[in-house]
Amino acid sequence: GIMRNAFVVTSRKIAKFDEYKHPLLHHLCTVTVYHWDLKTRELAVKALRELAPLSPAYVRTHLLPGIVANVASPFLAVRHGAITAVAAIAETIAVELVSHTDASKMVLDVADSIPARYIEDFGASLTLAALTTYMGSLSRAGWNIGEAQGKYFALFELAFITCKTVDDIVVDFTSFVDACNLTPDQRLRMVKHTQVASSGTSRESFVLAVGALEKQSDLELLCSLVAEGTTVEIRRNAAAALGQFCTRAR
Repeated sequence: GIMRNAFVVTSRKIAKFDEYKHPLLHHLCTVTVYHWDLKTRELAVKALRELAPLSPAYVRTHLLPGIVANVASPFLAVRHGAITAVAAIAETIAVELVSHTDASKMVLDVADSIPARYIEDFGASLTLAALTTYMGSLSRAGWNIGEAQGKYFALFELAFITCKTVDDIVVDFTSFVDACNLTPDQRLRMVKHTQVASSGTSRESFVLAVGALEKQSDLELLCSLVAEGTTVEIRRNAAAALGQFCTRAR
């Protein structure tokens, strides 16, 4: 649409002119990524993904600190915008960031900066969705998350339980699995969540997530759910996950 073209296409063309590059980046990172409207925030972050690589050092030194300062904001829109903006920056200019210890630490400390109440109470779904975007971005960019793997898995697990729409979360979870691998216990937890007694209404989300796994037993589980799933949603998600599983196995 018109707004998407303005944010993603036109802004990049304008930012190629030096006199507009930094003002555009500054406005995106100090105003638009915190907009009250979700769709506007999402477009701003998409624009940031296009513009950040045009001036990595400026983003690192002038903009990243201010964004990171807002990842634990008490205001949901600000918090969501800040986390997804860090995700965009961490993925698109990773080479610039990992070569500077202070910037790397700012990026890697995001998940630990979020108070527990923000992923448990009002706004938890949106905060968790933002965190999964962040974790997926780090995974795709090859960041070394070290001992945070367990915490990240727990956040993905909570997101699948909490969030109603999980298609994008599955994409980021797949990136996480590819980059970090899962422990046997974590794989078992994912499979157990597909059982009625363990997961309740979130069962369908975990069925979709099984497509990110790669064991023969996971394939057999998906085939059985396609044929014998107790609801249309489970059968549909199992079929989608089976398609993803087969594509990844090629």
